[in-house]
Amino acid sequence: RELQSVREKQRGHLDENVASQSDRYQAGLVDRSAFTSATVEARALDPLVEDSRRGYAAAQLQLAQVMAVDLNSKASLPNPDGELSFAPVDVDLNSETAAALERRTDIKLARLLVRAANEDERIIAAGYYPSAAGSVTGDYIPVTGIHREGSTSRTQDFLGSEIREGAAYTWQVIDNGKVGGAVLRARKAREINEVELRKLEASVGRELSRIHNQLTGIDARHKSFAAGTDVAGQTATAVQQNLGSGLASELEHRLAEGNYLKTQTGLLEANYLHNVALAEWDRATGRYFQFAEDVH
Repeated sequence: RELQSVREKQRGHLDENVASQSDRYQAGLVDRSAFTSATVEARALDPLVEDSRRGYAAAQLQLAQVMAVDLNSKASLPNPDGELSFAPVDVDLNSETAAALERRTDIKLARLLVRAANEDERIIAAGYYPSAAGSVTGDYIPVTGIHREGSTSRTQDFLGSEIREGAAYTWQVIDNGKVGGAVLRARKAREINEVELRKLEASVGRELSRIHNQLTGIDARHKSFAAGTDVAGQTATAVQQNLGSGLASELEHRLAEGNYLKTQTGLLEANYLHNVALAEWDRATGRYFQFAEDVH
């Protein structure tokens, strides 16, 4: 959108130059070639403006699809809010990498899969041991006394007690070959999950380092284009004034306006790439997607 605005503004300046050259041609101050050259220069921006307009329309359509907007004939496409801005960032790569390893949802999920696979292997391995069930029964008859007829004392009576016990058990052996195969399959799944987890953890540092280098390069690029835009703008203004007084040629004016447009376009592209890199940084550090329990 901003690129389209810049190019339309540039085309407006060139159209003013066309009108000025037309007036000077009609007044006999310049020949027809000056007017023709100014017209060609202005019309050369028409394809660039149309490209910017089509690009903006495509971006609106993509935004509508992401937002799940009903794209019927009467629907209006959403317009992005705000403008592209540039703010240099200075991040600690080591601390951000460590935080990303703890924050990223995909890594948390991979660790849960490894833990679950380990528990599955342990549960399956428990089948190696036989299952046994046992019970113990017993009867106890307490001390009883039987009085003997004719006895004159209790010491001559009968004293007795009785204990009866018994035991029963059952046991079953699991097919160890079947259990062993299941354990091997569970171990294979666990090892695969562990390898994927290590690969995922190792990729975090590489990805953040790549994005960090991109941000550094874009920062330098933005500084260069910002300085060049100021110089090119001043040059284009001076050449346009000299063109009106006949001190500059159409070629000089065309080159000055072209350089100014290129520097403005490069500056906008640097702003865009900077914001894209920041979005990639937030994604790689796990600031976009989190478990529900992590956001409370």
